[in-house]
Amino acid sequence: MKDTVSRSRWTKRWGVALVVALTGSAMATTTTHAAKSKYGGEVTVAIGDTFPGFCVSNIPNHSALGGFRLIYEQLFERTPAGEYVGSLAESGVPNATLDQWTVKIRPGIKFSNGEALNADAVKLNVDLNAGLYNAQNPSTAAAEFATAGKGYASTGIGVNANIINVAKIDDLTVRFDLDHPQNDFLGILYRAGRYVMRAPSQLWDPVTKKPNIAPYQTDSTKTCGNYPIGTGPFKFVSFTTDTLVVEKNADYWRKNPLNGDKLPYLDKITFVNVKEPSQRAAAVRKGTVDAGSFATSEATFVKGLRTSSTVTGYTAQTLWWGQWVPNVNKAGSPFISENCRLAVAHAIDWKTYNKVRFKGLGDYSGSIVSKGHPMYSLTGSPKYNVALAKDYAAKCRTDLGKDPSFTLYADTSTQSQNNVKMVQQYLTAANMAPGNTYIAEAAVLIGKVYGGPVTSMDITEGTPAEGGDSAYVSIFFTSSAFPAGAKSPVAQTAIGKAYSKVVALSNNSDPEIDKLILAAQAAPTKAAAKTAWAAMTAYLQTHGYLIPSVHTTFYSFVNKKSNLKGIGKLPIGLSKKKFSATVTNKGLEWAGIYKG
Repeated sequence: MKDTVSRSRWTKRWGVALVVALTGSAMATTTTHAAKSKYGGEVTVAIGDTFPGFCVSNIPNHSALGGFRLIYEQLFERTPAGEYVGSLAESGVPNATLDQWTVKIRPGIKFSNGEALNADAVKLNVDLNAGLYNAQNPSTAAAEFATAGKGYASTGIGVNANIINVAKIDDLTVRFDLDHPQNDFLGILYRAGRYVMRAPSQLWDPVTKKPNIAPYQTDSTKTCGNYPIGTGPFKFVSFTTDTLVVEKNADYWRKNPLNGDKLPYLDKITFVNVKEPSQRAAAVRKGTVDAGSFATSEATFVKGLRTSSTVTGYTAQTLWWGQWVPNVNKAGSPFISENCRLAVAHAIDWKTYNKVRFKGLGDYSGSIVSKGHPMYSLTGSPKYNVALAKDYAAKCRTDLGKDPSFTLYADTSTQSQNNVKMVQQYLTAANMAPGNTYIAEAAVLIGKVYGGPVTSMDITEGTPAEGGDSAYVSIFFTSSAFPAGAKSPVAQTAIGKAYSKVVALSNNSDPEIDKLILAAQAAPTKAAAKTAWAAMTAYLQTHGYLIPSVHTTFYSFVNKKSNLKGIGKLPIGLSKKKFSATVTNKGLEWAGIYKG
């Protein structure tokens, strides 16, 4: 493979490792071979989340992401060391000024319906995710999306806000033109494992040549939201909000690079939502299901499974950052007052919370990310102090001229509700008592917080910010996806205006935050970027825009009688030496798992 990265001045500054990571599929060699694998068999996986659908605006929560990601794949995957390795893509290369990135697509890949994965398909996916289609086709978009509601508008408007154009260079090459320099852009194309490529006919009705959403689809059973078509190792069979069934994609493009086996090995996988973690844990332990996914918030059952002789457990890296985010500008929100924000920040003993609710499995670093992350800083970190919290609470009342009033929320699971009750107790003790807790299914809560155009919650209890770098973290801190002076054509569209704050969870209007983020993204070296990111973190913590809480992770447990092999043994893409973590936010990598 031609090495197009080494000529980049930026790459020399940031290290040769990136070159190897992105082009490793052809460059890496190894004599290691996987053990003899077997084909066939079915598996059932218990998860704690529901399935919201499969279109652009349907973002699955973590354990539901496991089934979603068997149907769909991404341009890039991430190693535990933070390298982005080509999956559907061969490479991703920046220009010297970091405001253009060129991505080469791997040849010969088809979606499960036979459509080719090419530059046109990638462009369509990104254009609809980013709202660029609306901006570049104003006359047709106005008619199509006026009738079809918001169309494909979602958190993707904010996530992709720095992309001002996707240019097709040739059939297998696209160039991303950016509004401002971004050294961490590949992290956006990873999007914590959620930036998948959908088949053009899933997104665009091949008969009407219009969006495959109401009222344009020609077959209501095969809309963008209910009939997913990807390049993945498994194909969609059926789903309800609580169940997803997938079967082997016999035409899957990828072979196991360690032994040449055609993937996948299993014939069928069924994902079942078992909301209560006690029931999910019992099902895995007894073998009613073959495997189960869990989160740190379900620590009682994670620790119980770890001592069980009937299961084998696997733990992900801690890459899910605990950050509570007050809604600064919501009408009636007390958090317009910095004193109110700081009262909450100093009121909660997160170390004790971690011991009691998470059984010590979480990580409270005192910062909005863990130590070792480029954004880590303890400057401005709030310390648990009831007296100080009460002092801020008194100032909060003076600022507002009344008692503060706000609502927390919880999932329908007992565990989630008990977690929130403990936070309520801390806030009450600091004279910042919240009102009644809003309880709803996780998918409903996600819609309330991230459904846009602005979060409707008084305070976001943990963000979707994930990952060992800055890309899928900093986007949630901006004052707007399109700050003053933004060159994006989306900024002035109806959808751009409506969704400019969809990922700006604090709903703030502080331009200083945007300046700090832009400076860090434009930094020419990792050291300079780390210094700039730490300055941003210090500012956010000092002013109570973000409240550091417990950082958590994910766990997968497999019943031993299921005799599942190959767990964590499948490399990324066609590489022989680059692997994802054994467990990520989507659970296990089922494409390489077989029954022994």
